[in-house]
Amino acid sequence: MENILSQEEVDALIRGISSGEVPIEEDTSGDDTEAKPYDLTRQDRIIVGRIPAVEILKDRFCRKVRGTFTSALRRVVEITPISSEVKKFGEFLKILPVPTSIHIFRVEPLRGTALLVLESGLVFSLIELMMGGSGDGRVKVEGRDFTNIESRLIGRLVREALKDLESSWQSLEPVSLTLERSEINPQFVTVMPESELIICLHMEMEVESAAGTFVLCLPYTMMESYRNRLLGKGEKWAEAGGRWEKQLVEHLWETEVTLSVELGECRSTLQEVLNLKAGDVLLLEEGPPGPVRILVEGVLKFFGQPGRCNGKNAVKIIDGHSERRWKMSA
Repeated sequence: MENILSQEEVDALIRGISSGEVPIEEDTSGDDTEAKPYDLTRQDRIIVGRIPAVEILKDRFCRKVRGTFTSALRRVVEITPISSEVKKFGEFLKILPVPTSIHIFRVEPLRGTALLVLESGLVFSLIELMMGGSGDGRVKVEGRDFTNIESRLIGRLVREALKDLESSWQSLEPVSLTLERSEINPQFVTVMPESELIICLHMEMEVESAAGTFVLCLPYTMMESYRNRLLGKGEKWAEAGGRWEKQLVEHLWETEVTLSVELGECRSTLQEVLNLKAGDVLLLEEGPPGPVRILVEGVLKFFGQPGRCNGKNAVKIIDGHSERRWKMSA
């Protein structure tokens, strides 16, 4: 109760504040006037919603590579998609230990370089299974690299997996996958800037008592060539569609087409055509009064009345209905 001011003390405090004798501390906790730098050239972009096409690619790849690994290992292999995320390439490399089986490949004709990353524990389990072992993961991982034989064995599996990925990619676009090289140290994987955005598709593999994860990394720039197919349905799709539709209409107005007029036609036998010579007269079924057929790129669109305008031959469009109407009214 000793901290409660009396009425006299409250009045004195108010008078002091009004006269300026009692200083008032300004609250600057919510006033943040410091300017923060912003790099307009960085590739950080807000990516909202799911990307159905990539999810379909991941599911098809899992199904195909499951059969390939089952045949190669002669054991039942289960591959389950775990998650999909978008992150910076540098952040992804920082979480990779040494050694890690990193396989760099290109996807022609798309831009950029992609990665297939297998954790070391999974690699040693697969090699043990290929050599007839149990693959229970008792092999010491830390402090050793892959031998040449181990690298060749796992490289054979990776090439088969890339064939399955190429086959799965056909639903998006026909591509050709080429394995460039393999690395075990993330520091040597300098295939793109650290600020580059990548799509990480995480998958888990289970073979009897062995289990591990591998990641398919696709540069976001690689997908921009058919970005609309990667966007989910919704407002973003509608905005992109409206923008492209407007540009398409603007270009269509500038498109040149061939406009032709059929003044008449007649039927003749092949023998009569072969006997034609200069001076012969062809009798047309339609007379000068018309109407004549007006075609746009060879397709009937209008009917017109032949005549002359400003000393030149001309045709006046008189109707755009079907040809049957003109035959009935003739």
